[in-house]
Amino acid sequence: MADDQKPATMSKAQAGSSIYKSAAGEREVQQRYRDLLDQWPVPCELLRVPTREGETFVVACGPQDAPPVLAMQGSGANSAMWLPQIEAMAGHLRLYAVDVIGEPGLSAPSRPPFESDAYALWLDDVMAGLDLTRVAMMGVSSGGWLRWTMRCADRSRWRGSPY
Repeated sequence: MADDQKPATMSKAQAGSSIYKSAAGEREVQQRYRDLLDQWPVPCELLRVPTREGETFVVACGPQDAPPVLAMQGSGANSAMWLPQIEAMAGHLRLYAVDVIGEPGLSAPSRPPFESDAYALWLDDVMAGLDLTRVAMMGVSSGGWLRWTMRCADRSRWRGSPY
């Protein structure tokens, strides 16, 4: 591909940090998300965890002494995607539905490069903020990629299958 045909790249500062096209759009998406969170089918805690990428929003539910599981949604989604499964899982797991940074949830809009170790470091911060040392993790689409990335980065902290 010739240089004049290559897609233009922008720095983070040039592109802006918002994933939304407008402030009104951001408010609308977040309000609809909050409305969905009001429908969470089991008792839960809404947590905000400080991380190096900014604040991370987490919905925690299930018995506190149950095996912990981090649930990571796919790109363009948020923790509401787990609503249909929550009731079945929360009976025997301590589920932490984490809004991935840079996605349309309530976490920071930060979008570090996928090629860097930033997401692994961010998840380390999330785990430390939740006082978790060893967890299982499940993810859909890019959430599955995050699970695999973390599994490869530090096998000692993850429970369950490497696949």
